[in-house]
Amino acid sequence: MRHNKKNLWWISVGASVLLAVTGGVIGSAAYNHIEVEATTFTSNATLETEYSVGEEITIPSAKFGDTQASFKVIMPDGSCTDSERLTLNKTGSYTIEYYATVDGTVLKESRSFLVLGGLFSLDGVGYSEYITDQVSGISGVYFSLNNGASITYNDVVDLTELWKTNASSSTSLFKLVHMPSANGESDISQFEVKLTDAYDATQTVTLRYKQPTGNTSYTYVDATFNDGRYCGFNAAGTSDKEYAVDGYNGTIKAFLDHKTYGTTLRASFTNGGKDAPIGASKCTGLKYDTVNNVLWAANEDRFYNNVIADLENTEIYGSKFSGFTSGL
Repeated sequence: MRHNKKNLWWISVGASVLLAVTGGVIGSAAYNHIEVEATTFTSNATLETEYSVGEEITIPSAKFGDTQASFKVIMPDGSCTDSERLTLNKTGSYTIEYYATVDGTVLKESRSFLVLGGLFSLDGVGYSEYITDQVSGISGVYFSLNNGASITYNDVVDLTELWKTNASSSTSLFKLVHMPSANGESDISQFEVKLTDAYDATQTVTLRYKQPTGNTSYTYVDATFNDGRYCGFNAAGTSDKEYAVDGYNGTIKAFLDHKTYGTTLRASFTNGGKDAPIGASKCTGLKYDTVNNVLWAANEDRFYNNVIADLENTEIYGSKFSGFTSGL
């Protein structure tokens, strides 16, 4: 994975959305203080350490001694502004850098604060914002994450409301698409989505979405529960072993703990940058069979409704996933 670029994603929001529910506590705002000999830094107001997304604030004015300081605000996506009134429309860390020249010396001081989202929480370096694709009309949450960061969807989703008789008739838990910083290039090689039981945090299902170098047309996904081995069913898999899966017509092969391959999805990590049309065919999603604990890919292009993993297959996992609880 390259570490010098951010991971950019779009995810549709609505009743059927669930993101990585890994949890995370955002720490207090950081204060970087620079000692200035014989020159005092003063400000006409105190900033809060945390704000909510959508709030509007006035940037406090400041002085170094008797010299008025200029400032710039560095936002979570790295862009800057010198506007005194600022609408906080991105989640993440904001930094105000004050500066002035006193007796030929450039003096600097900084203040930082965090902007938190209601439905989403950020753990690590990154930001999120709500966008609408102007071509397709699809709306959702766009977020940028540095390597190692995660974003959590804070609401609870009832999986039983989404699953109907079969995969074709059911509703996707989420839809997402990778939006690279440059069209035709991939910023990452893998990302994970983790589902956590709302009443028992030890019960988890994790999916790994992977795109190997040189194969930009497809994404491969496999899954595990409670941090066990990974399985990705694939009709064209190299394994000689075949498995029967509830709801799947026929037998299917499996990639087990494979670093590269898994269930094949017609979705690419390289198709379109942030300003390129999203299009439904670029999205990948997940349908969860709550009766049999089977995971289904929910792409809107080729390989629609492919089975990813059967979490009750003891031959593969060694034990059965007991399913997510109701809290009763």
